[in-house]
Amino acid sequence: MLKPTISCDTMPSSSAAAHQSHPLSLWTLCLALILAIGPFIVRRIVLLGDDNYLHWMAIDYLARCISVCGVILGFRSGLLQSVHQRAALLRSLHVFLLLFLAEYGEQAFGLPVIQHYCRFVEISSWPPILDPTLRVADLSFGLLFAVFVEELIFRKFLFAVIERWLPQQLPAIIISATIFGLIHFTSGVIDTMVNAFVHGILFGVAYWTTRRLSICVASHYLIDLFIFISH
Repeated sequence: MLKPTISCDTMPSSSAAAHQSHPLSLWTLCLALILAIGPFIVRRIVLLGDDNYLHWMAIDYLARCISVCGVILGFRSGLLQSVHQRAALLRSLHVFLLLFLAEYGEQAFGLPVIQHYCRFVEISSWPPILDPTLRVADLSFGLLFAVFVEELIFRKFLFAVIERWLPQQLPAIIISATIFGLIHFTSGVIDTMVNAFVHGILFGVAYWTTRRLSICVASHYLIDLFIFISH
């Protein structure tokens, strides 16, 4: 009996399969990429010069909701499949601890160096949230939602897209981290972009190793919470 073949993003024939994909599905995937990543850029253009934190919060959350729609559309295109198995829970916990320690070390020792050499081209920054209740809500549910969306897009979604054509570890990690860094340029300073790229590398390695999005979300949330509370 012949065994059925499985078309996936990790098979050597993935490039050939990509060329045989239905054109409509490819256009759908392109639209999904635009919807997933575009709002991160558009929101900053819309908010440029706006110091009202309520406007920032509303537009930021709306943009992330649109990005999630892009991810859903991408996976529903039928072009993104994966046969990667998730790592065992104990191994994943070890990776989480290493990831968080690496992120904390980068923030404590790497970021000051990055800021010394790369802190320029500051355009604007997130205005302080004056309402204490809104600040607590934003640092809890709001930050968790923001982190989840970023990891969903720049790890799970982008990895699936990249691995369809380049099913190797290095391209997936470098490309996703580069895009992750570039969208942080909209924060207004070069050092933020470089710092995000370094964190993107760490998240990418952790996700590739475990295939558990929760590992990246948890570490990303904790380090961002530490950053925002410290400032």
